[in-house]
Amino acid sequence: PDINELILFLKSIGVHIQYFSPDKLKITGTNVFKNVNWVIASDKTEIVLFSVAALMTNGNLLIKPVVREHLTSFSYFLMKIGAKFEFEDDGLKVWSSGENFEQISTNISNYPGLISDWQPLLTLLLCKSNGESFIQDYVYTNRFDYIKDLNRMGANIDLLKASDIGKDFI
Repeated sequence: PDINELILFLKSIGVHIQYFSPDKLKITGTNVFKNVNWVIASDKTEIVLFSVAALMTNGNLLIKPVVREHLTSFSYFLMKIGAKFEFEDDGLKVWSSGENFEQISTNISNYPGLISDWQPLLTLLLCKSNGESFIQDYVYTNRFDYIKDLNRMGANIDLLKASDIGKDFI
C-alpha cells in the first residue's frame, strides 16, 4: 500500500508512470509538477504499536484514520489470540480488561502478511498469552536480539532454531 500510494501521488503531480507488474514500472520524469493537496495514509506500524500498547496496559483506544484493508493480517492475528477490537468507520478500536490471550503459532512474512517490523510488538503481546506461542520470521531470521531484554524483565521466551520447532509449524 505504501508504494501504491507513492505512485498515486507521483501521478497526481504530473509524473508519467506505467505499471506493468508488481515489480516493473516505467517512469518518465518531468520538470513541471502540479500543485496538489495530499493526505498521507496512516502508518500501519504505528497503528500496530498503539494497538499493542493499549492491549498490554489494559487500555481503551480508538485510532483514526485507518485503512482496514491494510490491516487484514493484523486483525486476523488479533482475532486468533482473542484480543478485543473492532473497526468503526475509518477507525480501529482496541481495548483490554486484563485478560490473557490465546496461544498462537504464526509466521512473519512480507505484506500482505504480518510484516517483520511488527514482529517485536507481536512477541511482546504474546507474553500475555496462555501457553506457548511461536513466531517464525521468514524475512529477517536474526531479528530476535530483543528477546534477552524481555527475558530480563520477566518474560519466558526461548529462541529456537527452525529445526527445533518441527514440521507442523513450518
